[in-house]
Amino acid sequence: MRSTKVHLALSYGNTRYEICNMVAKGMRATHKSGMRTEESIDRVLGLIGPRFIGPRLMTVNLPRSRR
Repeated sequence: MRSTKVHLALSYGNTRYEICNMVAKGMRATHKSGMRTEESIDRVLGLIGPRFIGPRLMTVNLPRSRR
């Protein structure tokens, strides 16, 4: 699971050195005491990369026509 997040971060144009620095800085900034280090690393890796910011698509249930 973590390796897919690393490869995804690499596909966004980040080098391994940049990913290491971002994870280290993110760990220092967001790690909570009592939380496993592995979970914090996974959370920081999930934050690396571009995000689509825009409207969310929702399903719309239209009433059925009565025939």
